[in-house]
This record gives sequence, structure tokens and C-alpha cells, in this order.
Amino acid sequence: MVIITYNYDPVKKAEAQKKGDIYSVPESMQFIEGDFVIENDHLIFTPSKLNKFEKRNFKLIYKTKKIDHLEDENKSFYKAGDCLQPAVMMGY
Repeated sequence: MVIITYNYDPVKKAEAQKKGDIYSVPESMQFIEGDFVIENDHLIFTPSKLNKFEKRNFKLIYKTKKIDHLEDENKSFYKAGDCLQPAVMMGY
């Protein structure tokens, strides 16, 4: 599972867009290895490192018989994205 968190001020973003400026937002990426099962319209994700990450339960939200997005217990919105792979670059 890859979780990308954006932290921005929507008012400042709207102001920048009105001016034609680019508003850069800080983001963090977290790669979490684990397994998942789908039961009763819920995706249950169990991380490999339970001592570091919690088990997560997501409700599957459908739109015309296809999964549109996921929602967690706090009604936070999760959508599918391109699957990124963590990379380590070796420098010389």
C-alpha cells in the first residue's frame, strides 16, 4: 500500500490559481508492505510490520458496478493510483 498525504491550505491554493501561479504542496509518501482480503464490501489490509503499522479497514464505494474509491473509518477518501515501487539509488 502506498499512502500519499498532501498538506496544503485550500484558500492559498485558490488564490494562487486565480493569479495563474503554481501552488506547490508538500507531500509525504509511505510504502507499507502487507496483505489484503476483501470481505463483505470491505478491504482489510494487514501490514507485514504490525508493531509499526495498524491493520486498516476500508469500505469499498461502488459506482456503476465498479469500485470508485475506498473510505476508511474516518470517512477519508482513497483512490487507486499508479503503483509506485520504492527505489534505492546507490551513489558513487
